[in-house]
Order: sequence, then structure tokens, then C-alpha cells
Amino acid sequence: MTGIGRAITGTAEYVYEVTTAYKKARRERDEAIVASVDVLGQKGAALASGLSRRRVRQLLDEAKTWDREGDLQ
Repeated sequence: MTGIGRAITGTAEYVYEVTTAYKKARRERDEAIVASVDVLGQKGAALASGLSRRRVRQLLDEAKTWDREGDLQ
């Protein structure tokens, strides 16, 4: 039974690491898109990123929240 417990713990740790890496990559991507809006505008940023203009606007709104709270989620 000890082997099974270690396997489960190892799997849980791996899932946590993958999830953390995904969230970090997504946050960095979102930051890059928000930064590109100054140069490309919302439409250009949406086209360049493959996101909808609506999603780019949502990212801009979230970025304003990040600035106010000083925290990235």
C-alpha cells in the first residue's frame, strides 16, 4: 500500500506543477497581449493573438484590476 500512496502523491505533485506552469504561461501571455494594445490597438492585438476583441477587452479590464490590487491572478 505504501507504493500506491507514493504513486498518488507523485501524481498529485506532477499535476500541481503542470497547473502552476500553465497558469504562469497564460499570465505571461495575457500580459504581453495587454502590452501590445498600446502599439497595435485592440483590433490589432486581437488579430495578432488569435483572440476575439471581446476577450482582449476583458484582459484590459482585468489588467486594470491587477494595477489597482497590485496582484496578478
